Amino acid sequence: MQRLFRAGLVAASAQILAVAVATVAVAIALRHGLVIPASGAAESELQSAVRLLPWIDLVLAVGIALTRNRFVDETAGRIREAARRFYPPAPDRACKALFVQLWATSAGLAVLTLRPPPGLSIDAADTWGWGAAAMLIWPGVMSVGVAAFEANAHAAGRAF
Repeated sequence: MQRLFRAGLVAASAQILAVAVATVAVAIALRHGLVIPASGAAESELQSAVRLLPWIDLVLAVGIALTRNRFVDETAGRIREAARRFYPPAPDRACKALFVQLWATSAGLAVLTLRPPPGLSIDAADTWGWGAAAMLIWPGVMSVGVAAFEANAHAAGRAF
């Protein structure tokens, strides 16, 4: 399985690094007043970060996933080979089905990236004193899924 979806694993790894760098960059920008709160002075720094980070994370995930590299090409070749073994008369059919499923999953995760975390996650984080962190961690984790599934969808799209 790892060989079949290597592009997604590489994209997820790159996205984890990108999320960490983006979070630190936004925190530094907010601390030094380089980012002006969207709704005026009444909005706190944390609220500004909570509004800004999901979009940054999502744009980074899409950019990483749609970057063509050797891992995408290798994964496309492996998907093509697996599709030929799975259904020899029409291998494109399996590739297209996989592409649609991976793309739909990526789109669903993109929507979840832009939404607030579930109440249960916030409550659990509040229990341990990490309530604010849950609002920042959720979009990052969901964007890692977007990068992984979209990179594999990109490879599946190149396979047919």
